[in-house]
Amino acid sequence: MTSTSQRFPALRILPLALTLACASGPSAATRVQRVPVGFWGGEHVRLTVEDAGATVEFDCAHGRIEEAMAVDERGRFDVKGRYVREGGPARQGEKEDARSVRYQGQTDGRRMTLEVVFEGGEKSGSFHLGKDERGRLVKCL
Repeated sequence: MTSTSQRFPALRILPLALTLACASGPSAATRVQRVPVGFWGGEHVRLTVEDAGATVEFDCAHGRIEEAMAVDERGRFDVKGRYVREGGPARQGEKEDARSVRYQGQTDGRRMTLEVVFEGGEKSGSFHLGKDERGRLVKCL
């Protein structure tokens, strides 16, 4: 008499395959609840995340995120901040070209997509960043 596992060899590996599939999928314990603190960088962008906000630097601008960067169950964030255009010499007493914006994006804790959304819905473009990567900036003169 042959056993079920001898007649159907795939049944022997099924429990192992199920265990591996469950272990490799996202779970509540491994999902990020906020953007990890530290340095993030990419082409034309550098982001420094802190507990209560972040600073961001672009080629011709800089900004500040004014709240903790919490994420939803899909890793998306939408936080308020300021965006300041740069370029050319600043005259003494000249006001900064600062605007209120939303910093929106998504992260899995290692990679991030970031957009700056101005009032009225205008977007600055999409930036791709990596955790612990240096940003590559070309500063405006």
